[in-house]
Amino acid sequence: MKYLSVLAIAVLLLGCSGTYQRYQETLELALAKPKDAFVSLQHVKASNTDLMSVKNGDNPKAIVGLAFLENEQTKWISSDQVLFTFQSGRLIRTLGLPTNLMHLSNIANDPLQKGAFIEPGIRWTTKFDLDSGLYGHPKQTRFGNVYSSNLTLWDQDLAVQCVEESVTLSGGEKSSEFKDAYQNTYCFEVQSGILVKSIQSIPYVNKPLEFTYLSRIARLLQ
Repeated sequence: MKYLSVLAIAVLLLGCSGTYQRYQETLELALAKPKDAFVSLQHVKASNTDLMSVKNGDNPKAIVGLAFLENEQTKWISSDQVLFTFQSGRLIRTLGLPTNLMHLSNIANDPLQKGAFIEPGIRWTTKFDLDSGLYGHPKQTRFGNVYSSNLTLWDQDLAVQCVEESVTLSGGEKSSEFKDAYQNTYCFEVQSGILVKSIQSIPYVNKPLEFTYLSRIARLLQ
């Protein structure tokens, strides 16, 4: 698939003037770097766009900027044409990765809508589409272990409560190459209940994606 340029995607997403100015600093934070991308606390506070770091498996961390909020969805864009779409903190669509998540069903009943108040043991069933040609494939999730932890960023600690989500894929071919079960993790700041970090996987992609909401954390540290 041939993808639009990163600036073209941003223009399509916003459809308003001032797009280039708003995204200029974010576009300069290249994804394909030999080491983790880093932005200071001062840079994050001064940014006109919310920033988030993304780590894809063992690859270096990258920085993405919030492109648009629409119908309870947040869309984040990187400087190398990768787009991430979330709803209630769950990754529901990607664009620009080797394998992309195109669709999730039953989002209206996603337990993640309860945020930090998810009850252990609650289950959710959905179907997903991948651009590799897999459509309407079922998966089941179960929210389980809840634990307290600290998230350290810019030499400061943030108390968080994390909940683990066990995911099982059903109806697919068994293969030693791909996992048919994996685990997602969602971490919420203790006092506010705001999601500040998550680790999520795209089905049949063995590298997890780690998302850290830099601008949210910067505001909470004030």
